[in-house]
Amino acid sequence: MRKYLASLLLGLSVLLLGGGAQAASINFVVGDGSRVVVEDGFWNGSVKTRINPALAGTTFSLAPGESRTIDFFDIYFKPCVVVCGGVAGFQATLDLLSPDIDVVGEGEGWAASLFGFLTVGSLQWSDQPLQFSTSAGTFSVLFHDLKGVALGKWHTVQATITAIGGAVVPLPAAVWLFGSALLALVGVDLRRRRLRVRA
Repeated sequence: MRKYLASLLLGLSVLLLGGGAQAASINFVVGDGSRVVVEDGFWNGSVKTRINPALAGTTFSLAPGESRTIDFFDIYFKPCVVVCGGVAGFQATLDLLSPDIDVVGEGEGWAASLFGFLTVGSLQWSDQPLQFSTSAGTFSVLFHDLKGVALGKWHTVQATITAIGGAVVPLPAAVWLFGSALLALVGVDLRRRRLRVRA
């Protein structure tokens, strides 16, 4: 009986101390409100952006420590015939329906073109990665920079979402009830042993 109760007590302590609560995965759903705004600063009609058409409705789950990289939007810098260049601010919004958050990132881009042959540009985000704490858990979003951009071609800006910690899922009440019953059995067994020793 003593070995039986000892093993039950050991199992209970492992269950209660080692696995008292577990972090759940975070479920993500991308909405259709994602957008990119480019401030004036480039030559007329020189920058075009388009949100990835497959982005809206994207769903995935991430356990703590897992990441997922998605194609966010495409950007195009138009070369000019003679000499031109400029700098402009960018604001990109990734619309998440679940968790319900608009992830807004700001950055700066520049481009230059010499007779349409020598072209170069870049896009760099500030304050990255962005971190969010919600009832579903904590996660971060990183908008990727673009460097060495060739003008006259479409380039894809990606975003990486990383789950830092999921919401804590407590043990069911039945487990606590079971643990209390086991402790009571141990107490009863100890009391019987003491009574036997006195008699």
